Amino acid sequence: MRRKIIRFCHGLLTAVELLLMIAALVYAGYSLWDNRQVYDQVENVTRDLREIKALNGDDPLSLFDQLRFINPDVHAWITMEGTSIDYPVLKGKNNFTYIDTDVYGNFAMLGSIFMDYHNSADFRDIYTVLLGHNISGHRMFSDVNLYKDEAFFRQHTTGILTLADGDHDLMTLSCMVTSAGNSLIFFPKNWDYLTPAQIYESVLEGAMHLNPEGLRLLKAMLDAGTDVHIVALSTCSTEYSDARTILLTLMDPMSAKASIQHPAFALCAGECLE
Repeated sequence: MRRKIIRFCHGLLTAVELLLMIAALVYAGYSLWDNRQVYDQVENVTRDLREIKALNGDDPLSLFDQLRFINPDVHAWITMEGTSIDYPVLKGKNNFTYIDTDVYGNFAMLGSIFMDYHNSADFRDIYTVLLGHNISGHRMFSDVNLYKDEAFFRQHTTGILTLADGDHDLMTLSCMVTSAGNSLIFFPKNWDYLTPAQIYESVLEGAMHLNPEGLRLLKAMLDAGTDVHIVALSTCSTEYSDARTILLTLMDPMSAKASIQHPAFALCAGECLE
């Protein structure tokens, strides 16, 4: 009788183990399918938006008319040379609005690229911070982490910020890894109280890589008393629990309207490489 009980218990345990294994396989399969659905959703949205941009790339007013018909919170489009960063930029009522919402207003785990809600939507602040998730497969802002590699950082120094008035050149300044609690990086209005010298030092502080060309340009503009507009790209990093990779870039405020670069940009183009 004891042996029968033991055999029964052994058989029951084997059956339970088998059921648990099947359940684990089913769950793993569902997780893979669910992840694929999430990524497909993002890729479909991204493809649709990039098609709109491709069709209207020479006419920013038409581009933003269409984008804002989809969502009036779209205020810019950012593209960084040599990366997959090529997305519209939104601004929500707070910094949670687009953390898990796509441009169509649908729930999306990968969210959207968005600016800090304290920033001015026209990018006229001294400092604007853009935020996006670090998603595998070169999605959203994951490629910001590419700039941590020194060779990549040195070889890729430009980008374009498209606004309703046209394209504005971006030039990299520095790359750093910092805490999500960094009050200067993540509280844009703090830059309004900095002197020109402090602005320059803030770009240098904690940097792992610096772009001499961009720094010379920044200093020339600060010394001339010209308004500067720094655009930061932020995403999660893996160094520690709240680590963030930050790429600081300098925006040319005149390149769109005048179809020429700001005088300091033009000056630097001829001298910074010497």
